[in-house]
Amino acid sequence: MKFPSTSSFPKLPSLPKLFLPKFRLPFGGGAKKQGATCCGLDIGSQRVKWVEIRHAGKPELVAYSSIPIKKGIGREKTLTALKEAIQASGSTTRRVHSAIGGQSVIIRYIQLPRMSREELRSSIEFEADKYIPFNVKDVILDCQVLEEKEELNKILAVLVAAKKEAVNHHLSLLQEAGLEVDLLDVDTFAIANAFEHFLGTQSPTTIHALLDLGAKTTNTSILRGSTSLFSRDVPIGGDDFTQAIAEKLNLEMEAADVLKCSGTKSSEELLALVNTPLENLVGELRLSFDYFENQYDKRVERLYLSGGSSRLTGLLDYLRKSFNTEALFWNPLEGISVPSHGNFAKLKDAKEGLAVGVGLALRGVE
Repeated sequence: MKFPSTSSFPKLPSLPKLFLPKFRLPFGGGAKKQGATCCGLDIGSQRVKWVEIRHAGKPELVAYSSIPIKKGIGREKTLTALKEAIQASGSTTRRVHSAIGGQSVIIRYIQLPRMSREELRSSIEFEADKYIPFNVKDVILDCQVLEEKEELNKILAVLVAAKKEAVNHHLSLLQEAGLEVDLLDVDTFAIANAFEHFLGTQSPTTIHALLDLGAKTTNTSILRGSTSLFSRDVPIGGDDFTQAIAEKLNLEMEAADVLKCSGTKSSEELLALVNTPLENLVGELRLSFDYFENQYDKRVERLYLSGGSSRLTGLLDYLRKSFNTEALFWNPLEGISVPSHGNFAKLKDAKEGLAVGVGLALRGVE
């Protein structure tokens, strides 16, 4: 990330770069060499996931762990899970790529008069307050040109503003766990990076919607091929489904969470139990899709689901019918060699939740 250079923006020590799509500045003195390894560390609201990938002709998963964060809110609980994830992975790596997201990050897609990347970076520092609801003194800014529209003499750019307080909190947590951060990403773009690897050269102009269903939020991105054109965090996730099941069946949250993805109830029964939060989610997604279609005059052609909460029984068919479009699960580990021993044997039931970690790890080996 390019940091503000004016005196009104207080300097923060040793902050890494926020890494945007296609923004491939070299780290550590140059491009990664054959055999290099890179760790993607995803700290979610319920789990800490460690994904380490080595580039040896074909990307290879060499270390993995996924540790639950004990119930309750608190830095110490997250730190404990983080240390356990490091130990459980068996990795000796202490340099990582990580990501932030949620309400501490604002992403805006804006059209501007045609200019170079350097001109964009210079001007955005002084004009960011037009686009973000935060005081610019309290954020770290980055931006990138996504498209040049020569016929209109304009560019489409993405602007990212991350709260300094949130960035510092995240980095200090990792530092306390004995880690060094080579790169700080935004979770939305980490998911898009993993999806780009999954997609390969297929469908470069197809409009995809990526729905990454986490415990608290559904990260929503709309891409043309691998180019990000829209993103939004919808504050509805797996915990809302679990809560609805628990209330209707008078169950404890843990029992309801197991029931949610167990397949012991028919999809009709389960969807009836989670009808209210599911309808709310579809309503929010519809608003997002309508906004995108009005902006770009293009329709979302395909839905791709990831995230631990995407395993809700019957969800895929429900979304297909709701949006009258193709809906698919995608595997973030597609095209990555995965061993079958140790921790890796657990990945069969966990791969849907690895999009952020895989996308982060691939930053260093592609």
